[in-house]
Amino acid sequence: MTSATSVKEAIARFEEAEYRRRTSEMSEEEKANAPRVVAAEEPRVLLIGMLPPIVKMDKDIATLVNCEHLGLSTNGIEKIGPGLRELKKLKILSLGRNVIRKIEQLDIPQLEQLWLRVCDGASCQSLWPLPREAGGRCGSSCGTRPSGPAGGTGATGRCSTASLGVLAA
Repeated sequence: MTSATSVKEAIARFEEAEYRRRTSEMSEEEKANAPRVVAAEEPRVLLIGMLPPIVKMDKDIATLVNCEHLGLSTNGIEKIGPGLRELKKLKILSLGRNVIRKIEQLDIPQLEQLWLRVCDGASCQSLWPLPREAGGRCGSSCGTRPSGPAGGTGATGRCSTASLGVLAA
């Protein structure tokens, strides 16, 4: 069995891939003078679809201090880690296509958008102490309606295979 990718390793891969992307059309001389990418300084960090997948959101996520848009989709993450609280600039969080069963530790006041697919039988209720002014939707991607109200007033039902997006007002 292949071991999981740590957040630290995923960040290192992002830095290398982003550097290659930015320098792909540069001459060798320009590449030699191009600054390395430092994820902690980047406003947008995409750790999407790591192979092997990220399964644990550990404390290293907190190193992304300038991150405004964090993409962690298409991994094997089961729980939202407490390190997200440290990302004071985080506005967009993408967690789709993971295996998150319960929404916890999401007290991020400045968060404007959350993209998340909650696994079968997971509760939407835990999503709402997100700021009311952010608005929100709790809807199913499989064509069935979740029970209970949805929106900025707070969802109280359960969402079977729900797609959640919290959108800026």
